[in-house]
Amino acid sequence: QPDAVSLASFQALLAPDEAALMIVPSGDGTHIFAVTKTSVAWHRSDWGEDRVAAATRRLLWFAGADVEVSLFEATEWKEQVPGLGAFDRTTAHDLYQALIAPVAPLFAGKRHLFVAGAGPLAKLPFSILVSAPPTGSDNDPAALRATRWFADDFALIHLPALQSLAALRNSGAETNAATGGFLGIGDPILDGVPQRRVRRGADAAGDALADWPIADNGMVDVARLRRMARLPGTAAELSQVAARFPLGQARLMTGSAATEPAVRADDLSRYGIIAFATHGLMAGEVAGAREAGLVLTPPATARDGDDGYLSVSDVSGLTLNADWIILSACNSAADDGSAGAVGLSGLARAFFYAGGRALLASHWPVLDDVAVDLVVGTVTPDTATPSKAVALQRAMKAVRDSTTLDTSGDSSAHPAAWAPFVLIGDWR
Repeated sequence: QPDAVSLASFQALLAPDEAALMIVPSGDGTHIFAVTKTSVAWHRSDWGEDRVAAATRRLLWFAGADVEVSLFEATEWKEQVPGLGAFDRTTAHDLYQALIAPVAPLFAGKRHLFVAGAGPLAKLPFSILVSAPPTGSDNDPAALRATRWFADDFALIHLPALQSLAALRNSGAETNAATGGFLGIGDPILDGVPQRRVRRGADAAGDALADWPIADNGMVDVARLRRMARLPGTAAELSQVAARFPLGQARLMTGSAATEPAVRADDLSRYGIIAFATHGLMAGEVAGAREAGLVLTPPATARDGDDGYLSVSDVSGLTLNADWIILSACNSAADDGSAGAVGLSGLARAFFYAGGRALLASHWPVLDDVAVDLVVGTVTPDTATPSKAVALQRAMKAVRDSTTLDTSGDSSAHPAAWAPFVLIGDWR
C-alpha cells in the first residue's frame, strides 16, 4: 500500500487510550510526529541521523545485541560506563529527551503507544529508553530496577509504518482468530558446539553466528550452515511453553523434525500461536543472501524447497491464521539491511503477509534463563489482561523485578534479560 494514510483516517482508527509516535531521522535533524484520536503534534530535533545512529548502536551494544564495535570503542565505552552488568542509562535518557520528551505531553492518560521508528531506530526496542534522570550506579541491580524505563510509561507496540495499523484494522483480521493451540519449531540439528543463549555486546566473549557462503544455485551451503552452534536451550524453551497448553493442543517440531518440508506439510492455519526458537539471520549476514531467514535442520544435500534456511520468500508462501507469531531468534525484529528499509525486517513483514496478526520478535538472543518467563507471560495472559501489549509490559517487569538470577556480574534487571522482545502489529 504505497499511498500514505491520511491523518483523519488514521485518527479514526485510534481508541481514546491509544496514541502513535512516528520518528524519522534525516541528515539535518529528526522529525517527530505524535498523534492521538483528537490531537497531533510535530517537533524537529537537532539530532541528525548520524547522532541518532551512534546512540542507538551504543545502547544496543550495552544491551548485548550483536553489534560490531572496534576494540578502541569497546574500551572507551566500558571506561565511561564501568562495571560488569552495566547499562548506559545516560545515553538512553539523552535519546529519550531528544526524540520523545518534546511531544510526551500529548500522550498523557494514554495506555497504548504505537511506535514507528525509521532508519537506525528500526533496530531499537524503545522499551530500553529512560524517561527520567537515572540515579545510582549503572551496574547496580537495585538502581536498574528503580530506573524509569519507557516500558513502564506505556504498553508499547512497534509498527513498520503507520499504514500497517490501518491495514491490520481495516482488514478485520482480529475477528478471524484460529482455534488451534501451539506449534513450536526450533533446536535444529547443527554440528557446532552447543551454546547457551547468553549476552553478547558489552559482556560477551564471542559470537555463535558467522557468515556462511551461498552456493551458486542460490541455496545455502548446507555443509557450512550445519557448522553453526546448536542451541539446546531453545528446545527447553519450546517444551516449557507447550506444557502450559491442555493435552493435545500443543505440538513440537524440534531436532530432526524441524525441517522446511515438515513446516510446509503441516496445516499451519490451525494454530493460534506459532513459535520459532533458533538462529535468525538478517539479510547480508549470510554471504550472498539477499533475504533474512530462520535456520532449520539442514538436509544432507540442498534441494529445491529444502536447504535448511526458511527465508523471507519461504515464509511469504505459508498460510497462517495465528494470533501470535513468536520469533525467539536474534535480529528477527531489526531492520533488514536493505536501502530505505523501515521498522521491520523482511522476515517479520513476511509473517504478516502469511496471515500472522501479531509478532513477538527479538532484537538480540533471548537469554535461556528468562525466555520461558517472557514468552509464557506474554502469550498466555490472564483473562483480566486482554491486551497483548500490556501482557508483554507486565512480563518484562516481572523478569526485571526478579532477583533470582542476580550474581556478582549480572542481573535480570539488565535490559539484556528483560527487553529483547518487541510486540509488532496490534495489541488486540
